[in-house]
Amino acid sequence: MRHLARVVGVAVVSAISNGLFLLADSQDQDPPRIRAGIDLVHFDVTVTDKTGTLVEGLTADDFELLENGARQSLSVFAAGQRDAAPDLHLGILIDVSGSMGPLENVRYITLEVLNRLPEAAGYTLIMVGNDARVTRFTRGEFATLVERVRRITRRDSESTALWDGFRSYLGAVTEQPGRHALVVFTDGRDTASTATFQHVRRAFRGSAVTVFSVDFGEARGSAHELQLRQISEDTGGAMMFAYTRNQMDDVYRRIVGEVRSQYGLGYVSTDPRQDGRWRDVTIRLVRPEHQRLRLRTRAGYYAATAAKD
Repeated sequence: MRHLARVVGVAVVSAISNGLFLLADSQDQDPPRIRAGIDLVHFDVTVTDKTGTLVEGLTADDFELLENGARQSLSVFAAGQRDAAPDLHLGILIDVSGSMGPLENVRYITLEVLNRLPEAAGYTLIMVGNDARVTRFTRGEFATLVERVRRITRRDSESTALWDGFRSYLGAVTEQPGRHALVVFTDGRDTASTATFQHVRRAFRGSAVTVFSVDFGEARGSAHELQLRQISEDTGGAMMFAYTRNQMDDVYRRIVGEVRSQYGLGYVSTDPRQDGRWRDVTIRLVRPEHQRLRLRTRAGYYAATAAKD
């Protein structure tokens, strides 16, 4: 178990497959760029029908992938929990500020998510109050993680460094190649961060993390919800609401189902330039019978930057 308390105000790095995105501390810097060379570009894709039901059983031949309008050839394809899928790393961010609802509800839904995803290779727990407190757990430390969640406490005077929590999470998963899912339990209010929403959104846009935001503070229709929704949808995740026990049950089932049903698509870009620029990626289904299905994933990635001599 590794404690990474108060990981704020430092250079933040987010891992994607075998490459790295570097986010400088200054909030006026350009969006995060890949600093290490990367061959394989990886996308996690969720497919649903018009009712929101997850669609499984698709094959590599069902997908078409374009980068800046140029067709790409799939090198890697993984569906669901197949052995070919990269290791899953699960992040849990819990808002313990005084404005959150009853802690027993947060404990309940967190434990339900964890207990249904024991196959993750590692776990990152981020506690957000006046600051961001980060702890990493291996699969072998799962019982310790569960006990930590059961003992969550808070002070009603705690403020919310939510965006610092997002930023700290990216810093903590630097050395974890594979696929990443971050589940966020919050009321969406940030009152204490040094990072800004714009800063965090740009960082996650360039990362390979799928974010599921769960509102516990009745933020529906507010600016707080819009910000969480934008980060979630930018990453191919979703915004959800958990105001009642029935909603909590629906939310954890949906999160677990989506994480386990994602399709992993990997390719080597036909564009060899290492210019650090953003590249638009379009992923679509090619068969006529699939045209009414809906895909959720990232909109692109930042190309590698050539190493300086």
